Amino acid sequence: MTLNFDISLSKSQQEIYELVHNDKYKFITVVMSRQSGKSVLMLVLCVEWLFQKNNAIAYICRNFVLAKRLYRELIKIIPQSVIKSSNGSELFIETIYGSTLTFYSAEQGSSLRGLTFTHLILDEMAFHKQEQPDGTHLWNDILSPTLKARGKKCIFVSTPLGKNNIFYQMYKRGLSDDFPNYASVKKTVYDDGFITKDEIEEIRKGIPELSFKSEYLCEWLEDGLSFFQGYSECFNIDKYSGGKSWMALDISGDGSDETILTQINELNEVRQFQIEGNLDLKYRKIADIINRENPTAVMGEINGIGLPFFNEVKKLVKNKSKLHDWTTTNSSKEEIISDLAVEIAKGEMHFLKDDRELYDQLSDFIVTVSKTRKLTFAARGSGHDDRILSLAMALKCKNDFRFQGDNPFNFILTQNSSII
Repeated sequence: MTLNFDISLSKSQQEIYELVHNDKYKFITVVMSRQSGKSVLMLVLCVEWLFQKNNAIAYICRNFVLAKRLYRELIKIIPQSVIKSSNGSELFIETIYGSTLTFYSAEQGSSLRGLTFTHLILDEMAFHKQEQPDGTHLWNDILSPTLKARGKKCIFVSTPLGKNNIFYQMYKRGLSDDFPNYASVKKTVYDDGFITKDEIEEIRKGIPELSFKSEYLCEWLEDGLSFFQGYSECFNIDKYSGGKSWMALDISGDGSDETILTQINELNEVRQFQIEGNLDLKYRKIADIINRENPTAVMGEINGIGLPFFNEVKKLVKNKSKLHDWTTTNSSKEEIISDLAVEIAKGEMHFLKDDRELYDQLSDFIVTVSKTRKLTFAARGSGHDDRILSLAMALKCKNDFRFQGDNPFNFILTQNSSII
C-alpha cells in the first residue's frame, strides 16, 4: 500500500529527511526553531517506519499532554485498513505490517527500562528531566540501552536550552569526527518561509531577547532561557553550614506541585525540604522542622488552601510569633522573583551541588511579555516552580526579618548609662 501525504516539506525539512535516511548515521540531532515544523516531520517519519515490517518505534515527548496530542494527530492520518490495533489510553498503534509505535512521556522515567526499540525519537529532548529518583540517568541508563539489540535510528530533536544538558552533548557529537555515526543539523526561524519576516519581527518584539535568541535563532546560551542568568554557577556547596536562618513555605493545594519548605542562612546558603504525606503528617513534619531548626522567622503562603494549612502548622509550632503570612499576587511575585534573580546574577546565592530538582526548575523558569508589556513569570510548559517560589519567599523573609530578635544598633546599657 502507498500512502500519499498532502503536505510539502520545506527545504529544511527535506534536508533533515534526507539526513535521517543516510545509512551512515544512527544518531541524528535536529536543532530547530519554534514554528518550523519539527513535529510534522517527525510524524511523517513515524508513518514511514510503520509501513515497514517489524519495527518497534518509540516517540518520547516531554509530557503526557504532548504525547496524547501527537497520538490523536497521527491516528487520523493512517488509514484504518492499515491499523491492526490501537489504544488511546496506552497511546499505542500496531499496523498490519507488524510494526508498532508507542508515545511515551519522559516523565515515565524508569518504567521505560528494559524495553527494546528499532527507532527512537526524543522530542524536545533539551527539556527532558534526565536525573531519576533512583539516581539513574534517563538517556544513559534507560533509553540508550533500548537500542542495543535492534536499534536502527535515533533522532534527538529540540530547541536549545543552554549548554548544560545531554541535548547539547549530542549536538556536539554530531559535529565531531570522533563520533562517525552521529550527525547534527541546526535550522533557525529564518531558514524557511513558514512565517513572514514581519511575523518574525512581531514575535521578536513580544518576547524577551534571550527567549528569541534561544527559541528562534537556536543559539546555545550559557544558562538557556532561564530568567535566572548565572544560576548554574550558584550550585557550589557540598553541605549546608547552618547558623542563623529564615524559612518559607510554599504549599501544594492540588497535589500537582510539591509542598516545599526552604531554609536560608546568613551566607545565603540554601536547603529545601520536600514535605510528603497526608495533611496531618505534613503539618507535623513542617512544625517539627521549624521547632528543631529554630529559624528567626518563617513566611507561609496563604493563598487558597494555604491559609487553613498554615494555621494548622501554627498550632504545632512552639514560638508562633515567628510565623508570618504571605499573600502572592502578580506584583508581589514579580518583586520577589526579581530580587532573587538579582542575587543569583551577582553570585550571592549558594545551592547544594546535588540539588537537581532546584536546578531543573531554575533552568526552566522564564518570563514572557504580553502585547501590553505585562510580565508573566512561570515555569515553561507544564513545568513546576514550587521550589523557586519557596526560595524567593525565603529570601524575602530574610530581608524583611533580618534583625528580628536582635539589637541592630548593638547598644550596651551600663549602670551609668543615660538617655538625654
